[in-house]
Amino acid sequence: MKKLIYLFLKNKKRFFIFICILIFIFFITKIIHLYTETNIPLKNIINLRINLDILKLEKVAHGSGGFKGKTYTNSLESLEFNKFYFNFFEIDFYLNNQNRLICSHNSEDAILSIDELMNKYEYTPCTLKSLNEWLKNNPNKFIITDVKDNNYEALILIKNFIDNYEDKIIPQIYFYEEYEKVKKLGFKKIIWTFYRLNDKQKDLKTIQKQLENMDLYSVTIGQDLALLGYGNIISKQNLPIYLHTINSNKRFLFYKFFLGIDNIYTDWLH
Repeated sequence: MKKLIYLFLKNKKRFFIFICILIFIFFITKIIHLYTETNIPLKNIINLRINLDILKLEKVAHGSGGFKGKTYTNSLESLEFNKFYFNFFEIDFYLNNQNRLICSHNSEDAILSIDELMNKYEYTPCTLKSLNEWLKNNPNKFIITDVKDNNYEALILIKNFIDNYEDKIIPQIYFYEEYEKVKKLGFKKIIWTFYRLNDKQKDLKTIQKQLENMDLYSVTIGQDLALLGYGNIISKQNLPIYLHTINSNKRFLFYKFFLGIDNIYTDWLH
């Protein structure tokens, strides 16, 4: 300590450079640690770049958020529990065999009636009716849809059943061709999620051209595409980007600062 004080008094410039080197080494060490912790393949190092943009999006509670150790409950209990931590909730939907929309991630639930679904779990899967009531009681909350089949038909039902649907519901589309039809339904914000695209549809240059013809709230990509540089490249079009599904703060920070991600869908990260 005495030597540092002496160095400072003798040569402030040299001392300042010394401190800067220490800070640089500290941050490099943290970056290396973060990189190794995320188990990112070394070949993807070419896709990294520093991203210091402020957060443009809020975190999304995936499948209504984790609840009592469970994920994908899409339940009223989960919504109630997580509303203190999130404003945006992604909900999984299926059209059942009675052409009614149910909140579920389980395809087997599509063959059940509403009554049968309510009695199946130890929690309460939401329906359009209960979801509408919940949104009325929680006016600052928003739902992001993940419809597992018949997306357009499901969004028509949502339009007809959810009050102020155009503001409260943010539909996800899965293919470029869906955009115009969904936009005409009156939704003000639309997310394009890429997880159903085949290899040909994932062509980045094609996606970039398609994005020029769309007015989106954001896009959502998986970790595989983020590692290929999709986040860093698409972010240059001034379009916010979500990543799914991340339950590690270290991974979130890595993708945020080096791979162009704005925020995440998560089960547990409040």
